[in-house]
Amino acid sequence: MSRQIALFVDDIYIKKWYPGYIDDNIDSNSFDQFIIKSQQQNLVEILGYDLLNKYNTDMVNNGFPDPSGLYTYLFENYIQPCVALWTIYHSYMSIQYRATNKGIVKKVSDTSETIEMSELERVLKPIRDEAEFVTGEIFKYISNNTTAFPEYFTVNGVNRTTPKTNVYTSGIVYKDRRAYGSVYCINFRV
Repeated sequence: MSRQIALFVDDIYIKKWYPGYIDDNIDSNSFDQFIIKSQQQNLVEILGYDLLNKYNTDMVNNGFPDPSGLYTYLFENYIQPCVALWTIYHSYMSIQYRATNKGIVKKVSDTSETIEMSELERVLKPIRDEAEFVTGEIFKYISNNTTAFPEYFTVNGVNRTTPKTNVYTSGIVYKDRRAYGSVYCINFRV
């Protein structure tokens, strides 16, 4: 028995709402694998397996049974932007940059040039920051409507992915006196 996965956004949605990150001329087929990755990797962390599965099942069965409108509001205002931004973040390596036998390169007209890792990090940081912000807004919305989303608080079956309450990546900056005042940054997931 195969499991159907509903795509919460598509390339049309991404290109319409995030034109600053993605051009219209990008192949539409480039996004599906990253939409699935965003839903299964990033969205499950904030919604948990049961609530994500409810959205997936409801979409496969053509709609939300949502008399209060809260599921629809959460989906349209927070979940879709979250999936779109994480999709852009995950797809940048594939769309913008290519791995060749000469290294990671970015396209420049008909030729390509090698990029520095610092440039790649500088390009991805604002996308990740915005994606983390929107992901955090999902948690705030659910926290303000706890009785409306009982699936958020349940963990059933073998899929025991529970939602996490902090979605931000942070760093610690400290001064190492042995390195003559150099400042280092250690990144970790909170």
